[in-house]
Amino acid sequence: LNSLAPSEFLAAIEHETGHVVAYDNLKRGLMRACRDVLVVVPCGRSLDRAWLEASEAAADEFAAGRGSKTALDLASALVKIARLVPAGARPAMPAGAFLIETAESGGVKTRVRRLMQLANTGQDPKANGIIFKVPMWIPIVLTVIVVAISATEPHVLASVHWLMEHAVQLLS
Repeated sequence: LNSLAPSEFLAAIEHETGHVVAYDNLKRGLMRACRDVLVVVPCGRSLDRAWLEASEAAADEFAAGRGSKTALDLASALVKIARLVPAGARPAMPAGAFLIETAESGGVKTRVRRLMQLANTGQDPKANGIIFKVPMWIPIVLTVIVVAISATEPHVLASVHWLMEHAVQLLS
């Protein structure tokens, strides 16, 4: 995250907001819970891969809907993050892993080209039928960001620990 410029970081946040608005984490969880069934079905793996590619494309388009500059910033962030991952390495969960998760299908290159195309044509991705309800998600996303930032503060962690200890004592 430190290697991204502020505008690239904001573009990545817009991309992730697209996932939140589309309930992608819930859908991904359901797909993962059904993974054993998907393995048995002949087209299960390709269905899983196709859904992943489509969800990433939709989140990219959501971010690109903020403007050409955001689309180009997201493309730049994708390239920077992809360059940080050593060749052949498959880390368990690096920062930005979901931005480049579709790398085995040519994902980064394809996604960067698509983002550049969206930026150059000035095309509004929402005109393609992708409808998002952002206003209701803004407070949730901001809350998650505040909680994530405050969770790294030692005094906040100590207070949470103290509260948990007292809750356990009350329950026992």
